Amino acid sequence: SAFGYKLSEGLCARTLQQALCATWPRDVLAMRNAHLARELVQRAISTRNHRLSLPRLMRAPLELSQHHLGLDAEQGLQSLLAQREAVEAELATLVGMGPLKEFLRKLGAKVEYVQRGGDSRLLEGCLNIVLTGNPGAGKTTAARLLFRWLRAHGLLQQDVFVERNALELKGTHIGWTCPQVKDMVNSALGGCLFLDEAYALSGGRDGDRGDSFSDEALRTLLTEIENNRSSLCVVLAGYRDAMLHLMRADPGLVRRFPNVLHLDDYTPAELAAIAKNTAAARYGLEFAPGL
Repeated sequence: SAFGYKLSEGLCARTLQQALCATWPRDVLAMRNAHLARELVQRAISTRNHRLSLPRLMRAPLELSQHHLGLDAEQGLQSLLAQREAVEAELATLVGMGPLKEFLRKLGAKVEYVQRGGDSRLLEGCLNIVLTGNPGAGKTTAARLLFRWLRAHGLLQQDVFVERNALELKGTHIGWTCPQVKDMVNSALGGCLFLDEAYALSGGRDGDRGDSFSDEALRTLLTEIENNRSSLCVVLAGYRDAMLHLMRADPGLVRRFPNVLHLDDYTPAELAAIAKNTAAARYGLEFAPGL
């Protein structure tokens, strides 16, 4: 009413609560719920006004519907189903990456169990993952596919994938690192944060300038992950030995990253299959018989 609008018939406080939960993660709601209620209405008004031409806008009643609140359930369901089919098809044809496939297979079984009426707490576990492997093993591809799978199966609320190199988080002057890490995490809330070369955060403990910034970045990252543990998926990636060194740098890492997947180097046969698939998908070409 403060904006001069009213809710359309049938909308109630429960509907608004559903809209809030569908728009923001629980941790964000807990911190800013009163402000978010106002922001939700402002977004709905903006959506309504953008959908109407100027003549219709002048004649339309000042009323907000479930569509303006982003609660078109049927459309949202169809979109998720389409995303799910696409990502499952890509996973089925993916060459290699056995550990990722097995991880998603087990997680998919839990999702199916919950959808059939099982205890939803089964899906409240930590989804943070450490991906290890040599250059070219497909760590970035795996992280992006993981994000799309989680999003398509309703485990992530926002279509947000933030990709950063951990080297970018190490400050150049005092007071820079902590806000930088917090801003990065906030930008990924509801979605997935992918940190490549995460071993850059495992600086030494001897107090020199570079290592002190690494320590600050790691401590801040762990704090933000804990504060937003139900609001995003964090993927750390890097070489196997270097990532093992990182995991030993702080005991909190093992607890916050319970899932570690190692991607083996591709075999010659797998590389040949990738080349064949790439030629067909990107260029519409086929290998000559016998190749």
